[in-house]
This record gives sequence, structure tokens and C-alpha cells, in this order.
Amino acid sequence: YLSLQAQDNYMMTTTTWWLKTQTTENWAYVDHVFTAEECQQIIKAQTVTSAAMISGERLDKSYRHSQIAWLESSDTRWSWVFQRLTDVTQHINQQFWQFDLSYIESLQYTEYHSPGGHYDLHIDQMNSGIHNRKLSFTVQLTAPEEYQGGDLEFVTGVTGDTARRDQGT
Repeated sequence: YLSLQAQDNYMMTTTTWWLKTQTTENWAYVDHVFTAEECQQIIKAQTVTSAAMISGERLDKSYRHSQIAWLESSDTRWSWVFQRLTDVTQHINQQFWQFDLSYIESLQYTEYHSPGGHYDLHIDQMNSGIHNRKLSFTVQLTAPEEYQGGDLEFVTGVTGDTARRDQGT
């Protein structure tokens, strides 16, 4: 998965992105944000490190066990990724929520490996000073037939929804 969080601090460029969108209550999705070839390009360029929660003085993998890397907006290799995700985020935000967005965090690239890779139920939020995360964005980079499990689930009240697994969505 590739996650992008939109925040309010820096100016994002204004562009129209005309993709068909669907929404289910508090979340929406867009098909074909990246092609299969673009997804592979992103995957192949990553060097991941272990990610887990710190519990006291030790690494606690009971809550989160994954491998991560960061895509920085200052790295020109990723300009096309940031532009595409900016366009999609703006389009969806304008269509459904109309949040005042002006900042995109670094992109977190995450791999979950079997056995035991996971990230338990959590709220994607950050409130630090003037930064307040308003949206989280996840892109499915791996073809669904290449793995089992690993569903992205949204809990929106009593029931939950499972995100689509289509590559590039």
C-alpha cells in the first residue's frame, strides 16, 4: 500500500482530474490511479526498513509489523507520483468533503509479509501544532492475485467496509 495524508500547511497546485469516483459514507475510491507498470516502478525503487510500534524500550510487533520506506516530495524521481496523487486528492476532496487542503506529507510505502505482517485497527490522524491531518490516501500497488489477506478495512460506526484490492486503485 502507498499512503498519502493531506494536511493544511503548504500550497498544493490546482488541477482537474476527471476520474469516475464512488463513495461509501466516509470514504471514496478511484480506479486506475496508476497503471500496473507504474505500480511496479514504485515498488521496485523502494528500500524498506522494519516498522513496528515502540513499547517502552522494545520493538512491539503485536500492533504493527511491516516494512516501510518514504517517498519525499523533494526527490524529483517522485514528482510524477506526487502530481498524480495531488490531482486525485483534490478531485475527490472537491467532490465529497471540500476540506481546505494545502499540504501533503511524505508518502509512506508499506509492505506486509507473511507470516504475521499486519497493522491493527487505528485512526490515521496527526495533530501537531498547526498540522491537522484531514485525509488519508492509500493506493493498492500489488495485484490482488499475488497475495492473500492484507485487506484495508474502514470502520465507520457499527459496520465496516473493505477497500477494493484492484491494482492502481
